[in-house]
Amino acid sequence: MIKAEIGNEAIVHCMQMDVCDKYRIAECAKEAVAKFGDVDIIINNAGVVQGKLFHEMSELKASKSMTINCESHFWIVK
Repeated sequence: MIKAEIGNEAIVHCMQMDVCDKYRIAECAKEAVAKFGDVDIIINNAGVVQGKLFHEMSELKASKSMTINCESHFWIVK
């Protein structure tokens, strides 16, 4: 679909990582910039659902949920 819209100039590259590891996120960002130069689009599809209301979660599960659902998006965009 992307190729059909913008032609053969499109470069699509996927990276898999643990979004809870901000140091690995930084490494991946450096790899992407070294390989492609400026990055125009980032698609971050990370997210979890714990199956409980937030106030019913253990502190560990709440922290993990916040890291994945909030902090990781900040680290990736940064």
